[in-house]
Amino acid sequence: MLLGQSDFKLQVTKGVYIDKTDIIDELSEKIDTASGIVINRPRRFGKTLMLSTLDYFFSDRYDSLSLFKDLKIGRSPNLRHINKYPVIRLSFKQISTFESESILLEIKKLLASLYEERKEPLYPSLSSSEKAFYDDILALKASNEDFAKALNFLASCYEKYRRKKPIILIDEYDGPIEKTFDSPFYDGVLSFLRSLYVATFKDTNNFCFALLTGVFSLAKGTLGSGLNNLPVDNALVKTLKKNYFGFDDGEMASLQKQFCLTPMEMKSIKENYGGYLFAGESVYNPWSVLNYLNSRQFGEYWSGSGSNETFVKVLGKTDFLEGKLFLSLMGEGEFMHLDLSSSYGTIYQSEDNIALYLVMAGYFSARQIDIGEYFVYSPNRETKKAFSFEIAKRHKDTGELLIAKKIKLAILEGNEESLAHYLKDYVLSSLSYYDFGNEREYQIMVGTLLSVLFSDCLVKYEVIAGTGRCNIMVSPINERCFGFVIETKFHKDRLSSSRLTSSASSALGQIKKHDYAQELFRRNASPIYAYGLAFYKNNVAVRFEKLRD
Repeated sequence: MLLGQSDFKLQVTKGVYIDKTDIIDELSEKIDTASGIVINRPRRFGKTLMLSTLDYFFSDRYDSLSLFKDLKIGRSPNLRHINKYPVIRLSFKQISTFESESILLEIKKLLASLYEERKEPLYPSLSSSEKAFYDDILALKASNEDFAKALNFLASCYEKYRRKKPIILIDEYDGPIEKTFDSPFYDGVLSFLRSLYVATFKDTNNFCFALLTGVFSLAKGTLGSGLNNLPVDNALVKTLKKNYFGFDDGEMASLQKQFCLTPMEMKSIKENYGGYLFAGESVYNPWSVLNYLNSRQFGEYWSGSGSNETFVKVLGKTDFLEGKLFLSLMGEGEFMHLDLSSSYGTIYQSEDNIALYLVMAGYFSARQIDIGEYFVYSPNRETKKAFSFEIAKRHKDTGELLIAKKIKLAILEGNEESLAHYLKDYVLSSLSYYDFGNEREYQIMVGTLLSVLFSDCLVKYEVIAGTGRCNIMVSPINERCFGFVIETKFHKDRLSSSRLTSSASSALGQIKKHDYAQELFRRNASPIYAYGLAFYKNNVAVRFEKLRD
């Protein structure tokens, strides 16, 4: 198995290849239209492999019939397009720097390398002035304005001297913007890319069609009018006839046969790596699925694979992880308004925009309910663990992780005294994150902590249960796993230890009186615990009862 290899030829001849070549049928309709499409998907969902597939199929630099004749496109009349066109393929995937001038230099080097690759068929036919322009690009001596015209000029050379308009493929078209969106270099990088894309795609007829891939859809106007004429296909907007990224249910069934997967394995794969919706279609994370098939062990393959700097940056610079919305999203999900005109520059403006970015980046998923209205949720265990890891990193230097582990043990043992002691320590160590001025702050603190400690469970906040509404419920994903209900009480005025304990008893009694654990019994959770918690500043009282062994 060739993990991490995005070269189509290697995958189809030596790797595990899921046939997605029917996208070629659809894209063939765009040939000679000077139009294209922008496709946004999370990282490691097959975008680069798809561009490699299109390059091998359309490019006149290859002789690829043997690679495609037995695939879906091999049975289509559009096979006639194989190896008929010049292809200009550019990738911003490997740009690693975060500084404006360095990013611009890397972009210029990428453009210069394109010119070097295509010098032999084009250069001899150029006029003296065109050769001068070509040489300046190669030598990195051209101005920013001329570099912005580099793709357009290269495309025009193919049309003028080869009598063929090229297909343009750009991978991670938003990569440089993502690297700098909250830095002083953002405006400079955005300005250059705006000029590049406007020069290449606006009011020109030099290219056959174009396909650009990235993570986050850029709002109309963000790049001027350069991409306004290119439709967008992403996790929330369906432009293509079907989804070609990730593994769908039918493809998973094929993998089940190929790798002799048991029904139990398939169930666990879905719980760990499935649950995504791309414009209404059910999708599995392909990177994590392939890694599981290679090792037959469940792990955090996608979230631990790197290239998630923006995810870490966004969570590190906001209070999103300490908010009520985050708890809802980590639990059963939340109905939200998502403004699809948002972009990198507006991520920090609202929790809704943060949630939209996290949907586009693959950490949440969403189902459309109405125009602009979506149900947003955490799709699987792996994404939940990604958040848990980030929360854990925040607290690693304060000793909170050790306290948290002791809290988990006390919860599972039903040790009231230990739980009260360690919760008090945790409250003290969390003062920099929470204000603790009202009951909601304590509930969010406890809920966030439980999301980290019990990432294999469903942690729900403010749940309608029994004949009332309980504060926090931790329910099993699988039957015959433990579950518990927590009710909290908050006191502004000073209470004696006995009265605080009495308040915790009242919270426990409320759980039983209103039958909050009814759902846990229905789901065959075992054992089932009930906890009443009472808080006054950093003082905590706990009452516990096991409702089912």
